[in-house]
Amino acid sequence: MNFILLSRRPTYLLACIRVCIFAAPFLLLTTSGRTQPVEEGSPLEASLARAYLYLVTRTVWPDEVKSTMLFCINRDHSLFDAFSKLVPTFTSAGKTFLMKSFDEEDVRTQRSCSVIALSQNAEFNAKVIAQVRNFPVLTISHEADITTSGGIVYLSYGKRLEPPKINIPELGNNKLRMDASVLDLSKRRWSKSE
Repeated sequence: MNFILLSRRPTYLLACIRVCIFAAPFLLLTTSGRTQPVEEGSPLEASLARAYLYLVTRTVWPDEVKSTMLFCINRDHSLFDAFSKLVPTFTSAGKTFLMKSFDEEDVRTQRSCSVIALSQNAEFNAKVIAQVRNFPVLTISHEADITTSGGIVYLSYGKRLEPPKINIPELGNNKLRMDASVLDLSKRRWSKSE
């Protein structure tokens, strides 16, 4: 009997470690209790940027997507500087990400993006989301809940960074998949509040 318990303990320990690693970007962030502007160089800026990139590592694009992928962001996005530092060295699952800025009229660039970081401008977000719908593009924002208007991921933060809110139907419509543990965490957190 002791042998059975000991042989299962490493598996249990590994599972606990994986959960802790997964949850770390979402639990380390603390603020004063409500959504605050992101200050350049702050721990909040770094935590949000890492959370974005973590979710990118948990997303699966269709096989026809190239090995070099574009991480697109508008120049006036609050995390533009943080992504400028992180994205140039970012690789995931054998894919290299390059950062590219764009504007709302640039439909061709938007559809060639793999990830688009959206801002708080609802009109801009709605236009971009409509232009990339049904293309393999992950739309993500921490500034506005884009999931209510067809976007895919919203990163909410208050006292801490919350589990991501994921629009699962739109994830599928855009031919994307996401790690089951992320989807489960999202469902458990957000199904309570809706």
